Amino acid sequence: MRLNLPHPSNWSDFQDLCFLLWKEMWRDPNAHHNGRNGQSQNGVDIWGKDVFDPDYTGIQCKGKNENYGSQLTTDEIDNECKKAVSFQPSLKSFIMATTSPRDVAVQRHCRILTKNCTYPFRVDTWSWDDIEDEVQSRPTIMDRFYPEIKTASLLTEIQIPIFASADRLHAFFSRPGLFCRLNALAINILRDLAYEIAINAFEHGGARSFGIKVENSKIVFTDNGVPFDPIKLLEIEGNGGKATMKYATELFGISYKYKEQNILELELPEHLSISNGESNHTIHFDANQIFGRGQAERYILSEFLKVPTDSKKIIVDISGQVNPAISCSLAVIDRLLQIRTENQQVVIYLPDNLYYKDDIMHKYCDEPNFIIKVKD
Repeated sequence: MRLNLPHPSNWSDFQDLCFLLWKEMWRDPNAHHNGRNGQSQNGVDIWGKDVFDPDYTGIQCKGKNENYGSQLTTDEIDNECKKAVSFQPSLKSFIMATTSPRDVAVQRHCRILTKNCTYPFRVDTWSWDDIEDEVQSRPTIMDRFYPEIKTASLLTEIQIPIFASADRLHAFFSRPGLFCRLNALAINILRDLAYEIAINAFEHGGARSFGIKVENSKIVFTDNGVPFDPIKLLEIEGNGGKATMKYATELFGISYKYKEQNILELELPEHLSISNGESNHTIHFDANQIFGRGQAERYILSEFLKVPTDSKKIIVDISGQVNPAISCSLAVIDRLLQIRTENQQVVIYLPDNLYYKDDIMHKYCDEPNFIIKVKD
């Protein structure tokens, strides 16, 4: 059931809500408020980056409508974008988060700015309609800002209008508990497929909206464009969607039909199903096969994509010679701190011959749900 949440009572609370929301959607423990009131902020109130995106995103929070002022305007968007150009490190995405209701003219303006590369970053706006959908699907944020509402309402569907950006898709697929039967790799493939189909529907099919709905063991994509079977992407050479559809067909049972709209159904296979939320997942990390911190981070990220999202414990078994294990161990631990979810416990086993092990154990001793042990 969709809830109509009241706006935060003041702009400061609205900014705090946005900070926690994007920090969770990005899964970025290093997301930051930008400075403080009275300081030059280059149009950015919050900055951080998605766990799977190396580039920074900046957010400007605008309290609007009857609570804080007037409607968000396209002139305001341009003014804030011009300021954000000077933000360092440089941004690849800039979002105007507002308490205003969704407005097609504002959405269109942002889409045109992005398409024309008017600024050196993508431009988007999140209305209160968009924000409250994500907030109510996230129990930790509901407990913080709406404690009187005892339970969060996990929304299992979304309708994305033509002028919205891909961030809506990313946010939907990050809702906790929605895809607990899938591991992170399957979720990424599913998200990429949704993006590919949505873009095709909007740019080639004349669609005005794209929808996703999770129904028990099925995920259903719909759009109101001209009839087109997305499975045909497999037959088109040089099309970016071919590879994504190929991987999707290997993971999901896929069927298409047209009934006043395009309907693509994806059936969750049994081998991706998790029987309960108490499962453990072990990652074996051989430091002898890894050269340097960067390679260690890429390896642990690729292995983490295979972890079921409802695994309660992730065990990382590090082995290898002393010297490479030192830098690799730090890289693995730092990366895991960033990408694991709050309810996942991580247990790391260090090799006994690692002379730096006591320093590592001391450095991370206060991290919640993070245990470091030395193998016998």
